[in-house]
Amino acid sequence: MPVVAEPGTGRSEQLPRNARLYFLLVVGATAAATLPFMARLQDTNHWVAFFILGTAAATAQLFRVQTPRDQAYHTAIVFVIAAAFLLPPELVALMGIVQHIPEWLKIRYRWYLQTFNICMYVLASMAVWFLAHQIMGWGAISDRTLRVAVAGLVCSVVFVAINHTVLALMLHFATKTTLQTRP
Repeated sequence: MPVVAEPGTGRSEQLPRNARLYFLLVVGATAAATLPFMARLQDTNHWVAFFILGTAAATAQLFRVQTPRDQAYHTAIVFVIAAAFLLPPELVALMGIVQHIPEWLKIRYRWYLQTFNICMYVLASMAVWFLAHQIMGWGAISDRTLRVAVAGLVCSVVFVAINHTVLALMLHFATKTTLQTRP
């Protein structure tokens, strides 16, 4: 969903000051969550799984469901959550980038819009990676299959909650809309 009007619509084509500050906060949080893991990229042996999941996520990202209220829904999160379960954090962090590049090339969003989208997905996927590994290590649930099911359910809800919250705040700052749900 575009945060700023397209050229020629008569509306401002720049983010308001509060939205720019929030953008910088989200970018900074993403860097803080991912940079500690980037040094481990050369040591991973999960590149085949990353390639498969990254390709699937990037392809799914191109096929969005557009609603009449100008909202877009993507099915790529299925592959992002799977990556959070199967890949090390350094590759989970790269999923958000790989997932969005084909869409960016196809739609040509402004750099700050797609950068924000990438950061939003990376933040959510890193949180899910951490949460999934915490739940999988729980001793309270002895059945591994049940632990995976609980982790999958909790991580799906958390991913969507983080994604929607981060986006809702940006829309609030960028368009001065309220944070209430529309009927």
